Amino acid sequence: MIITLNTKLDAINEMLASIGEAPVDTLEEVENVDVMNCIRILDSVLQEVQEEQWSFNYFPQYTLIPDEQTGYIYWNPNFLRLKGIDGKLYQERGGVLFSLTDNTSTFTSPITVSLVLLIPFEECPTALRNYVTARASRLFSSRYLGDGQVTQQLYEQEQTARARFFSYEIDMTRPSMANNAEINQIMSRG
Repeated sequence: MIITLNTKLDAINEMLASIGEAPVDTLEEVENVDVMNCIRILDSVLQEVQEEQWSFNYFPQYTLIPDEQTGYIYWNPNFLRLKGIDGKLYQERGGVLFSLTDNTSTFTSPITVSLVLLIPFEECPTALRNYVTARASRLFSSRYLGDGQVTQQLYEQEQTARARFFSYEIDMTRPSMANNAEINQIMSRG
C-alpha cells in the first residue's frame, strides 16, 4: 500500500495494483474499463463512508441562502444529509430544497441546518483517503479478480487503514464523557 495517497490518481493506481494491472498516467478521457470501474467504486466508497458523518464533513450550523430572484435554495449534490436545527424537515425536490414542514420550496430568508457534506477525495484527511482506497481496492479486487487470498490480504490492509482513520477521528474530536449532556446533567446533581 502507498504510504500517502495524495490524489485520486494515486488511489486508482493503488486499486489497479490490487489486481496486478499497470498504473495509468491520467484520469482524463478514460477508456480503460478497469479504470472506469475503479473510479466508480472509489467514488461510491468515498460517499458511503462520508455519509456516516465525521469531524471534517459535519457542519452543525450551516447557513443556506435563498436566491434573491426565485426564493429557491438550490440543492448541492454534495449534500449528503441535512436537517433544520429548528426541527424543520427538508429534502431535495427538483433540484431545490423543499421544506416538508412548511410544504414549500420558496424561502424568504436564510435558514440554518446541520449538514453532512461530501468532501472531494483530495480534500479529505490522509487517514480517510487511505481507508477509502483500501476498502475500494478490496471491493474492486474481489469483484474483478476473485482471488480469495488476495481479498483476505486486502481486507487486513483495509482493517488497518480503518483503525488508523478511527484513531485520527478520535484525535480530532477528543470524545469525553464530560462532553456528554446526560453525563453533565447527572454530575451537576451532586
